[in-house]
Amino acid sequence: VTVNQVGIRCPYCSPERTKNYKRAVDVARARENGVVYPSLISRLYNSSINLLQRHLRTCAFVPPEVLARYEELKSSNARSGASKKYWADSATRLGLVDAPDGIQLDKAAHEAHL
Repeated sequence: VTVNQVGIRCPYCSPERTKNYKRAVDVARARENGVVYPSLISRLYNSSINLLQRHLRTCAFVPPEVLARYEELKSSNARSGASKKYWADSATRLGLVDAPDGIQLDKAAHEAHL
């Protein structure tokens, strides 16, 4: 992991959302496997799937309705090869680029997209 490298984080157990959490949950343990740093844009889809499979069901902060929706979607054909291409194309349109130290944000390309 390097400075400015793009990663994917579970939004439910991010430090910002759990800093004042009072429930008796080991926050560090809940965040286990909650962040991935794919090395290439072509690996975004698989990295996201890994995050879902390794983290989502064990994260104490994910709402039950999100888990239920995930189970619904998992049974669909959303995991086709077309989805992988969609993720890569979308990332590129948003200004993400492959760099020697992992995926980076090209700020000019990102701003042009907005």
